[in-house]
Amino acid sequence: MKHIKKLIFTILTAVTLTIQSHAASSIILQDTSFDLYINNSLVQPYSVFAARWGTYSDGVFTSLPNGIGYVEIDEDFVDLMPYYSRIDNTHLAAGSLLYIAIYQASESTPYSSSFNRVILSDPNWIMPVLNLTPDMVDFGSFGPNTQAVFGQFTYSATGNDFVNMIPEPSTSSLLLAGMLVTLSMRRKFYENNKQN
Repeated sequence: MKHIKKLIFTILTAVTLTIQSHAASSIILQDTSFDLYINNSLVQPYSVFAARWGTYSDGVFTSLPNGIGYVEIDEDFVDLMPYYSRIDNTHLAAGSLLYIAIYQASESTPYSSSFNRVILSDPNWIMPVLNLTPDMVDFGSFGPNTQAVFGQFTYSATGNDFVNMIPEPSTSSLLLAGMLVTLSMRRKFYENNKQN
């Protein structure tokens, strides 16, 4: 199943590039040794989420154009593969720091800060010089210098890395406020019934 998905992914990428009549220089990262969580709850098998390359500035992630990617979780494996391809001049300047967003949406859904997400950074993820020749730069996988700028990430040299997607802080605050109001109302209801 894992190899079939990779093959389909490669074929779709090749077809996309052929349709656009351009060769492309690309960047990729693949990791299969992490556990994905949503609000500290382990994601169950047979889940697929979106992953994108992008930039991050002042708390805002902006995905790169011409990028696709996914995180697939099965019973016996997890697979992350964000992919970015240069088409014409729509690319980030060489030397720019890259980020990866993993978010709770289908792999074809554009990035939005409204999703539970984690945004990862690594000083080794530097945009290379891209050209219009069909070559690829592979950044390998997560490493000891990978860190979360939003959400949580813990690297493990001996086991699986910990990756935790979280909601926007304002969403968390609203959920907490709603929970506190509910508890307060429940307490008042209990006290009123106790007096009667």
